Amino acid sequence: IPKDMQRWLGARVLRDDQFSLSDIENRMEQLSGQLRDLELHGQRLEEKLRNGAPNEERLMKEWLRLVEEKNQLIAKEAELVYMQQDMELIRKRDDLEAEIRRRMEIEPSRKTQRQLVEEDGLILQLVETVNVRNRLVNMLDLERLV
Repeated sequence: IPKDMQRWLGARVLRDDQFSLSDIENRMEQLSGQLRDLELHGQRLEEKLRNGAPNEERLMKEWLRLVEEKNQLIAKEAELVYMQQDMELIRKRDDLEAEIRRRMEIEPSRKTQRQLVEEDGLILQLVETVNVRNRLVNMLDLERLV
């Protein structure tokens, strides 16, 4: 894992252009593998506990540690999903802004009614994209408070 990614995973910060979508997807795959491994280990511990293993207290502590580690990985995975959605929204916003700027270069008097309607639609899409991203960032902020 790149050092930047390690720092991010510790800091839990949502940033626009810090990582590529493929970095995020790769990290999500790694987390999924770690979660599967933890789940299997937890199942083995649970089976030992149910069968009355002699070192029950040690096994119970290890099982609780696994649960805590699993919860941390799930939180990191959720944040990666937020980050992925954020990057997609930023890309969409940038594309919409570029298209709107391109269309605004045309004199209004030279635009057809259809072009004006399309331009208004693009502006509405841009506003909605910004609103969706704001809700996403607000949800992340709320999760940080919890």
